[in-house]
Amino acid sequence: MQILERSAQTDPLTGLYNRKFLERYIDNVLYNAMRNVPCGIMMVDIDFFKLINDNYGHDIGDIAIKTIANTLIDVVDEKDKVIRFGGEEFIVVLIDCNEEQLNNTAEEIRIAFSQQKIQANSETFSKTVSIVTSLFPNKDKSFWKYVKQSDIALYKAKHSGRNRVVRYDDSLADDNGPKDH
Repeated sequence: MQILERSAQTDPLTGLYNRKFLERYIDNVLYNAMRNVPCGIMMVDIDFFKLINDNYGHDIGDIAIKTIANTLIDVVDEKDKVIRFGGEEFIVVLIDCNEEQLNNTAEEIRIAFSQQKIQANSETFSKTVSIVTSLFPNKDKSFWKYVKQSDIALYKAKHSGRNRVVRYDDSLADDNGPKDH
């Protein structure tokens, strides 16, 4: 039963936790933990991911997803959680984190991934990520509202240059532009 449960909460491509795990984790663990310690939350999205699949094929897209997954695991602490939220989007939860640690970790992820070389047949290429950060709990105290707001902030980050870390604030939620990563 434990093996089946773990399998149901794990992304088969990356070995990371999946959205099902996140839903249970947020409801059962994170809200309780946040009463005592602040958490840093990141939404990480590979820039121009669709072009990888279009230019090199889905198998190379899978390699890019595994590469960002490994980068996230390499950078964050064991106590933190890395979740493949869907497609090329990941959520990272940094337990007991302040603003400076959150920003430094996000920048480390951004730089480390941009330096990775992804093999595509006889050539290699590099990609970048856009990252939205926030300390949690926030004034709304709603993780799922944060996720929705982060998606809007990612849209803005991508349309203002990509390859950047953006701190979420309410001014980013003013425009519900289309999702075009």
